[in-house]
Amino acid sequence: MNKVNLSKLDSVKAANDGAPIDVVHPISGELLGLRIHVMGKDSDVFRQVVALQSRRRLARITKGGGFKLDAVPQSEIEADAVITLAKCTTAFTDGENKDTTIVLPDNEEVAFSEDNAAKVYTKLPWLREQIDVAIGDRANFLLS
Repeated sequence: MNKVNLSKLDSVKAANDGAPIDVVHPISGELLGLRIHVMGKDSDVFRQVVALQSRRRLARITKGGGFKLDAVPQSEIEADAVITLAKCTTAFTDGENKDTTIVLPDNEEVAFSEDNAAKVYTKLPWLREQIDVAIGDRANFLLS
């Protein structure tokens, strides 16, 4: 009998361990000197947060019988997406893994915290999109 060794492809462990994502300029693709450390979509944190949000939405959609799609506004779905990303974010650093402060468009300076990660993703949709894509790309975690 042949063996296929998949031991190095444990995406759950890799996603839980997390990975640094180099942030790039949304137009030029130039590195911006910022790394955002995140856990992947196969992580326990991501799966728990999404499951909780899904159960809450389903309860609202089916409340009182029937199926009411408009029971969950788009703004709530977007807010949940930001919360998911923030809960999966573990640090803001520079290229040398030193803690880094982000200056937002209104000149507010924020150091890493879950709440500040949510603020960053809310105020900078292009960055939110980069991190969302990165969290969903298993190569970022399995190749680390």
